[in-house]
Amino acid sequence: MNLHHLSILTISGYIIIALAQGLHLFGKLWSTKGFYYAGSLLLVTTHGWILYKLIDTPQGHNLDWLIMLSFTLWLMNLFTLAMSLKKPIANLCVLTYPASAISVGLALFYGGYDFLATKAPYGVLAHIFISFFAVSLLSMASLQALLLGLQNYLLKHHKPSTMLRILPPLQTMEGLLFVIISSGMLFLSASLMTGFLYQDTLLTAQLFPKIVLALCAWILLTLLLVGRYFFGWRGPTAIRWTLSGTLLIIFSYFGTKALLL
Repeated sequence: MNLHHLSILTISGYIIIALAQGLHLFGKLWSTKGFYYAGSLLLVTTHGWILYKLIDTPQGHNLDWLIMLSFTLWLMNLFTLAMSLKKPIANLCVLTYPASAISVGLALFYGGYDFLATKAPYGVLAHIFISFFAVSLLSMASLQALLLGLQNYLLKHHKPSTMLRILPPLQTMEGLLFVIISSGMLFLSASLMTGFLYQDTLLTAQLFPKIVLALCAWILLTLLLVGRYFFGWRGPTAIRWTLSGTLLIIFSYFGTKALLL
């Protein structure tokens, strides 16, 4: 099966599972657990293979921003699948799977060429992929914050919804949000540290805006974690700070990358 056929299978699978999970979220389907796990495992595998063929080329590692956007979504799906074994996080696929389907098509048909030479230091390559781990986890945090915000709105305004019966309790959702943020911050801190170690290779005028935005995101999210620990920040305050910090880190890579094209 060539990449085009495999991409059609992957795109279709993402859309089908997102629809099924969405129907479950709104009470139209009773249980999609087995379907979600089996389908997601297949899709993470096929999506990963497509990315491997697009990134690992004879000319070097192709780090075109559309391909790396798809890679980030793939990591989000992988983390969601793994974490959903113990945490109630599977519903994030309602948001990430349609985006993943679009990213597969864009990467395959519109992805450009931005090669990192194969002789580049392994530390530089490690820094790049650690950065994507951070972006993926913090992007998951932003989606979790959106779900939490919706749940908080429905509860505050006493709006009856099947979603409230399916989603975990508000306290569980908040705790899960901070678990994801803390995990993402570990990778973001490692990304900044490895970037400092390889500053002679990585620090260019084009990368300066990315570094500034990443540092601002790190400071903002660190303040959020400190506020949570010492002052018990939660609810709308936690949601606003989460979205502000995660949007900064997302824009630090993909926004600057797109603007520099």
